Amino acid sequence: MPEPMAASLPVASLARTSLAVALLATAFVSGTAAGVPGDLQEASGVVRRGNELLIVGDDDPGSVYRFTIPSGLDAEPWTLLDLEPLRREHWPRAAVALDLEAVEILADGRIVVLSEQLAAIVHAGGVVAAYPGLLAKFGERGVEGLAVRALPGRRSRVAVLWEGGYPRFRSVPLELRSRFGRTPMAPVVWVHDLDPGQSRTFVSADETLRMISLDMPRPEGAEPQVQRFRSPDLVWHELRDGGTTEWGFIALLSSQNSVDSPRYAYHWLQRFGADGRRVGEPLDLDAVLPAALRNKNWEGLGWFKEGTCLVVVYEHDPHREKPGALLITLPPGW
Repeated sequence: MPEPMAASLPVASLARTSLAVALLATAFVSGTAAGVPGDLQEASGVVRRGNELLIVGDDDPGSVYRFTIPSGLDAEPWTLLDLEPLRREHWPRAAVALDLEAVEILADGRIVVLSEQLAAIVHAGGVVAAYPGLLAKFGERGVEGLAVRALPGRRSRVAVLWEGGYPRFRSVPLELRSRFGRTPMAPVVWVHDLDPGQSRTFVSADETLRMISLDMPRPEGAEPQVQRFRSPDLVWHELRDGGTTEWGFIALLSSQNSVDSPRYAYHWLQRFGADGRRVGEPLDLDAVLPAALRNKNWEGLGWFKEGTCLVVVYEHDPHREKPGALLITLPPGW
C-alpha cells in the first residue's frame, strides 16, 4: 500500500479548527427547510436515492437539491437530463459547510455532504466526520469526492478523495510558489469506517484511516506545459478478474496544464484497484459523447444503476443556462 505523500501536500493542520467552528455553529441553529424551488448553478456532486437524484452545488452551503427521475428512462448508451424542476432542501445546522463538492448516503440512511473548505462530511444535524490536515485545501485543491458502501450492521465504509493535480498557481502562498506552484500532486483516497449514528468525529490518521495514492496516467512532455490529471469524484466499484473480486474505484479524471492560460484536454473515467493501481484502459468521455457534450467541466459522479450505468454532473457553462446531468451506460467488457 502506498505511503502518505507528505511532501506532495504541504499544508497546515486545519481540520481540528474547522471542526470546532462547525460544532460551535451548529449550537445556534436548527431545523430543515424543504421543498423550496431551487436554482442550482454549480453542480458538483450527485447520488441516486430511489426515484430521485440528490445534487449539491459548491455555491450553496448546506443545501441539497432533489430531482425526480422521469419514469421509463432509457440510458442506452447515454442520456442527458435537464435538471428542472429542482427542489432545494436547506439544512441550517449545515450552513457552515462551505464549498460543497459531493453528496452521499450512509448505510444508516443519513444523507451527508462533503465540504471542501472544512475537510469534513456533514449531515442535517451537523458534522459527522472531520479529517486530518493532510486533506486541507492547498492551491485551490482539496477534498472533492466521496463514496460510501454499506457494511454489515449498517456500518459505512467511506472513501474521501483529495483531488490532486496542478495547484492554482496564484492561490499558492508566495513562499511556496517556487517549490510547489507548478508541481502536480497525486490524487489521494482516504478510507475509514463509520458506525450507525456516529457523528462529531475527528478521524485520526493514527487510527484505522488508510491512504491510497491513485496511479495517474502521465501524458508525455515536460511540466508545467504538459497535461496532468486531477480527480473530482469517484464511486466504489467491484472489480472482477476471473474467479476473484475486490472492491476498487471508478474515478472521474480531468486534465490541464499549469501555464498562465491553462488548457483543459482530457475527460476520462478510469478504474483503480484497492491499492490505487490503474485497471484497464480509460473511458474517454469526449470520444463517446456528441460534440455538444464534449469538454464539459464534469464535477460529480455517482451510480445510476449499480455496476452498469453512471450519472455525472457538470457545472454551468456559457452554452447552457443550467447545469446538466448525464447518464452513461458502461460499455460491455469495460
